[in-house]
Amino acid sequence: MTIPGNREEVAASQPPPPGRRCPWLVYYHGKGYKKQSFCYDITGPSPVKTHIKSIPVLRDKKVLSCAHGRLVLYDYNAKSLSLCNSTTFDNTLILPDLHHLWNHKIDSCVLLLLPPGGNLTLLIFFEELPSIMLCRVGETKWSEISYGKYLEPFFLEELHKIARENGSPLFFRRAVGFGGKVYAQVGADWLDGFCYSMMSIEIVEEGAAEFGLVLRTVNGPADMSSGCFTPYINVYMLESCGELFLIHFSSGALVFEVYRMNFDTMAWERMKSIKDATFFIGENYCFSCPTSGSGDRIYFTRRKDHRLYCYNMEDGSVVMSSPRPAIPTPWPSPPIWMMPQLTLSIKQESEHINHDCNINNQRRRSIVISKMELSEKTDVCIQLCDLPYDLLEHFSKHLIAIDYMNFRATSKISQSVCPPINWRIALSGVEKNDCFASPLLMFPDRHESVYKFLDPSVNCNGNNYYFMRMPDSFGSHIIRYCNEGWVLLSKSGSGVNLYNPFKRDIITYNYSHTRIEDCLFFVGKPPGSMHPICIDFCDGIHVFVSINFEPGEDWSRDELTSEKNFDAAMQTSPVLYNDAFYYLDKMGRLGYLEIDLQLVNIRWEVLEKPQRPADLKFFSHNFLVECGGELISVFLGRAGKWVYAYKLNNSHQVWEKVSNLGGYDLYLNPTSSSAMPSSSGGNRIYFPLLRGTDIVYFSMETGKWHFSGSQQDSSSHLYGTRWYPNSCWIKPCW
Repeated sequence: MTIPGNREEVAASQPPPPGRRCPWLVYYHGKGYKKQSFCYDITGPSPVKTHIKSIPVLRDKKVLSCAHGRLVLYDYNAKSLSLCNSTTFDNTLILPDLHHLWNHKIDSCVLLLLPPGGNLTLLIFFEELPSIMLCRVGETKWSEISYGKYLEPFFLEELHKIARENGSPLFFRRAVGFGGKVYAQVGADWLDGFCYSMMSIEIVEEGAAEFGLVLRTVNGPADMSSGCFTPYINVYMLESCGELFLIHFSSGALVFEVYRMNFDTMAWERMKSIKDATFFIGENYCFSCPTSGSGDRIYFTRRKDHRLYCYNMEDGSVVMSSPRPAIPTPWPSPPIWMMPQLTLSIKQESEHINHDCNINNQRRRSIVISKMELSEKTDVCIQLCDLPYDLLEHFSKHLIAIDYMNFRATSKISQSVCPPINWRIALSGVEKNDCFASPLLMFPDRHESVYKFLDPSVNCNGNNYYFMRMPDSFGSHIIRYCNEGWVLLSKSGSGVNLYNPFKRDIITYNYSHTRIEDCLFFVGKPPGSMHPICIDFCDGIHVFVSINFEPGEDWSRDELTSEKNFDAAMQTSPVLYNDAFYYLDKMGRLGYLEIDLQLVNIRWEVLEKPQRPADLKFFSHNFLVECGGELISVFLGRAGKWVYAYKLNNSHQVWEKVSNLGGYDLYLNPTSSSAMPSSSGGNRIYFPLLRGTDIVYFSMETGKWHFSGSQQDSSSHLYGTRWYPNSCWIKPCW
């Protein structure tokens, strides 16, 4: 007689079905992390499915690598390494002991056919240890390759600096196998940051169980936004479709830069699209595969976070989701990727294609039937051109700028009643606040030289988009700040630009040293001089301020210090309040920056008060904005499950919670934030968020999220919405 409990245990120990052209996202959980939740069909179009398992070989193990159909597992208790099949989790092979090297943390593992087409070989790279451990699968001992001597000809100056400062040695990190070689980043943890280069590593056999290295320098991308590691910057390499890719990820700004290696020129080429491929970024390794859902996506996880994020290469948006089931705590974070060997038979593939074709045919038939029914039921169809001319002319007088031009483009009749207008001249004497009821959300479309503008005051579904082509020279510039209708954009190695998309005016400043983690803004108003300012919050204590006084001239650079630490978020923007600039850091502290351009006097101070609000929970974003003469701070909870707003009490220097914005709406963005009086009562907080074509806003009256295209729909979280990190709220100004 079979005991049901045993049957359940046997089922739980069996591998889950592989997802269709997609890796598993695996959560470890339960006591001793003995259970695993396998989420598959992550990329769609089907809903995410989950199987809860307890596979013996995975219990209390850390996955160090996944390649060639194998998992490299690290046993926490036994301090041992093993290999197993990445799909069936059998054929387990215990690897030889590393002995004294267990005192060093493993940085990366590479599974490589060595020599090319030969035996499967495991390479272990350690943190702060210039040694590679090599073991062919089936061998009983490791071979050690000490590579410090190989680095000397390339990094003499750096090695002397290490000796002077007693720093850690140079070591390889984030290694990846490609074409029979290994590509890795090389650097050391110095006092002034983690500086790095890239190298190709060819392993050559010099004798029985003896190996040597042939190293070559690989130059980094010329236009990469940062040349060194910071807590906000991560650089990954991976193989995709027989090519080598480099991914530069700014975790603070949620911006990816993707490059492909051109082996003819040995140079990295910037990629605007990865087409049908999808990248999966993990803490220890990355890989790529074609997916059944939409391509041109980068899926990634983050430390101390159980959520899944998807970066869209087309428009730079980020979608957050929570595929994990309701599993008990604790669970380590983040979840990990496992790639099963996907071998669909021809029969399975054809069945899948036929199934999709049947669904599409049913949809076409339903569309045709619905159109026929509509034509039968509708006797009269009133079109825009059927309205009287004087009524059309009356409508046109209430349209501004782009709306007017769109109305003229609908038909020849509209053009006859709406004469062409030069809006730059027509609006030159009109108050800008009279042109649009609210600022527009501006962000790049698929081609980076084209930007979309969305009007949050237009409550329609999909018809509130305006398009405007940016100058081709801007390429892949990043929006850094916006004020008075001007946008500050920058790209590493190509200077800083001030651009008015409505006037088409451009001012270029010769500053090519900006990094994506720097904070940029400008002071001054047109038609007078405008001065861009770059703030480098170096280590929380030291702050570097660079100012340009005239285009074409060099920038000044001043170093300021504070006794108190200031942990600034990446791409944060200041607020001008009482003749000074205020910053809000990630801990809720206020920083005070006073700049006198005439006397060239700069003062920086981290304020003792106000303290962070006592009732404030952990938050994912915070913003600072001036609203009706008051300084307002807004904190956004994880996944948008709460939004709190506070007003600064100047008398007592404390934050006071507010539930009413006094008839104002807030438009918040890391690049710049503003407040505007509302004709609909206010109390709405807008972020750079969309759901489909709907603008997303938080209502302080209902305490929920609402959507511009649906008056009845609401949500208590932000799952399924798209965050646009490369965006700004801009007030049109002619």
